[in-house]
Amino acid sequence: MARIYIETTVVSFYFNARPEPEMVSRQNWTRRWLDAAIASSDELVTSLAVENELNGGQFPNQSDMLELAGKFPLLDLNDSVAEAVEAYIANHVMPNDPGGDALHLAVASLRLSRDLELPTHRECKQIRPHSSRKWYTGNGQSNFGHPARIA
Repeated sequence: MARIYIETTVVSFYFNARPEPEMVSRQNWTRRWLDAAIASSDELVTSLAVENELNGGQFPNQSDMLELAGKFPLLDLNDSVAEAVEAYIANHVMPNDPGGDALHLAVASLRLSRDLELPTHRECKQIRPHSSRKWYTGNGQSNFGHPARIA
């Protein structure tokens, strides 16, 4: 059984309201993937960062998105996550937005482990934002297209 972090873009694409063919295609792909993941034995989780992003502003299908995200258990945002966010931003690995991508990366890399000990960044081999071709790897490097390998 895998533990899968459901990031904001997954929920957003699931309830896409944009009519462009590419967006409709992403919605269809996202719905097939998430519906299969929900039906599987995998453990789907999210974080307060997702809820905060979905509560920001007003947009179509917002209540549906919040309801869907509310079905997944929240991962704790502990001191290790806060320290990782600070390190990602200080080292220019992620944009200077402590509540944005740096937080998602820190939660996914530090809190997906079932281990109660402090996991290392190497436990999560790759993290790929749903809406991006950019891969983030445990060594703080990123690239476009193909995932980098961690030695």
